[in-house]
Amino acid sequence: MKLTLKEMNDLLNGKCLPSDLIVGETLAEYLVRKFSDLEQKLAVSQREFRAADATIENLEAKCAALAAELSAFERICNEAVFITDEHYEQCPPEVRKMIRSLVVLKIPSYQAFMAEVRARELDSLAGVAETMLVKFSNQRCSSDMHEVVGWKMVHQQASNRAAQLRKGVQS
Repeated sequence: MKLTLKEMNDLLNGKCLPSDLIVGETLAEYLVRKFSDLEQKLAVSQREFRAADATIENLEAKCAALAAELSAFERICNEAVFITDEHYEQCPPEVRKMIRSLVVLKIPSYQAFMAEVRARELDSLAGVAETMLVKFSNQRCSSDMHEVVGWKMVHQQASNRAAQLRKGVQS
């Protein structure tokens, strides 16, 4: 039930009654019942939110673990690329085929995940810079002050680099 301000005033002044008022129920009892219902709905929503938050944390942990595993795999792939021609020629054909596959292997979802992790860290740095700029502004510091100029540069560079990382993944 959604009430306008006028309807609420009329209700409180006794000029109208809500349609879901139970027979014999006073206005105070009605309001207590409605607030109790809302409180229960809020409690349910909070439980669902906590459950969703826990699920997100679990998924983020799994992503981080997967990224760590893929990072190790990527290192191995990068090392395989540096096998010298002499050693490459001595390898059996099956191994050479695997090495060729490793050289061109791309893992886009891993690369996108790592780019997002790096971009988030830069976003955090930009947030710190923004906080510092707000503090300087609240103190009415000159915008030409070295510290202010420095924090502006940090904010701009971190924001730009985060955007570049995200854009690089999309390309």
